[in-house]
Parts: sequence; C-alpha cells; structure tokens
Amino acid sequence: MLKSYRAWLISLSLLFVVVLSGCANANASANAAPIDATSPGFWNHYIVYPISVMLQFVAHHLPNHSFGIAIIIITIVVRTILLPLTITQYRSQLKTKKMQPELQKLKEKYGDTTKNPEKQKQYQQEMMILMRTNGVNPVMGCLPLLLQMPVFSALYYAISHTEEIRSASFLWVNLGHADPYHILPALAAMATFLQMKILQSNMTGEQSQALKIQQFMMPAMILFMGFAAPSGLVLYWITSNLFTVVQTVLLKKVMDREGGQLQEA
Repeated sequence: MLKSYRAWLISLSLLFVVVLSGCANANASANAAPIDATSPGFWNHYIVYPISVMLQFVAHHLPNHSFGIAIIIITIVVRTILLPLTITQYRSQLKTKKMQPELQKLKEKYGDTTKNPEKQKQYQQEMMILMRTNGVNPVMGCLPLLLQMPVFSALYYAISHTEEIRSASFLWVNLGHADPYHILPALAAMATFLQMKILQSNMTGEQSQALKIQQFMMPAMILFMGFAAPSGLVLYWITSNLFTVVQTVLLKKVMDREGGQLQEA
C-alpha cells in the first residue's frame, strides 16, 4: 500500500507539470495579463511576482539580456535551494527500500487481507511497528515532494507570465512561442524519459512496476504538450528534468557510500 502510494504520488507530480502546461497554454491564448507589482492576489503578488523579478534581474545582468540563460540559472538555483527537502525524501526512500525483505515476509505472513478487515488491521499495525523500528516515516517520504509542488508552480507561472520573456529570443526560438522545429519538445521528452528511468532504478520492484506505464506515457504527453507550449516553459522542463537526473545519480553515490561506511563500522 505504501509503495504504490508513493509511486502514485510521483506520477501525480509529473502529471501536475502537464496540467500546468495546459493552463499556461490556455492563459497564453487568452492573452492573460502579465505578472507585475500590481498583480492582485497573494499568490501572484507575493510568490510569482518575486520570481519574475529575479528572472528579469538575472537576465539584465547577462550578455544580450538572455532570458533563456536566466531561466536555466533560476531553475537551477530554485532546485538547489530545495535540495534539503529532496535529500530528506531520498533518505526515506532508501530506508523503505532496505526494509523490503521484512515487509515481504510480513505480506507473506498475512496473505490477501482485502476480504478480512480484522486481518488487514493487524497487518497494517505490524507494518507501522516495522516502519517505526526501521526509522521510516511514510509522511516524510512524500511531504518534501508535496512542499516542492507550489514552488515549481510559482516558477512555472513566473516564466509564462513575465512580459519580457514572451518577446525574448534564445538560440533559434522565441521564448514566448512554440519551437517551430520541435527540437526543444523532443529534448524535453527525452529528459523526462531519462528522469523516469533514473527514478525507477531507485525504487522497489512493486514501485517500479507501478511506474512502468508512466515511463512512456509521461514523455509522450510532454512531447505532445511541448508542441504548443511556449519555448520558455519547455526550456524550464528540460533544465529541471536534467537537474533531477544529475541530482539523483549524485545522491545515490553519496548515500551508497554512507551506507557502506555504516556497515563497516
């Protein structure tokens, strides 16, 4: 139950990006008002607008006022600031993965509990005791991901609603329009597939199985949405997904080294 829930949550977070993409396209087509100091509402004024200001500040201090490079820099900075939350989530996932043999024994002990409420209750109680004994908190495994979603959303909307980005150019694209050659959407789809593959390699068998369909579905959806999404947003997808890949690989190496040192001690 816990394993499938976490896999479901990861899938939901990726789907969240696609939903935002649809909203962004709808807003763009409706000529939504750009974000500025007069934008109403707590979300726009105190969260999205400051990120928009940071994007403009960075771009204005770069050669040719490059908003493309500014998007890459701000995305990396925001992801780095959120790194402690990611580390907490990753540690929780590792602890869960290490206690899989014990969970499997518990599952075999009780068998199918769906038709026996009392048996299911006993199974869940023993599972919670096992998790507490191993220092696993199911909430801490999912909470960091939930806390990051609003930040990613704010960055997403800042990019799509900053007036200067809508008319800025980067490489061969206008950041406010879709890539006419579909190169960025293809790169975003490949980066998403690589991200899913890396995440899947760090999961248990059941979690990995739960994400198998999403491994191909999410890149396809990103590719499809990328055909119409502003290039600034697609550039954000690419940067964020590649950051996740590098972050996951490095964290795995560090955590594996820590685990080996603990075993030797």
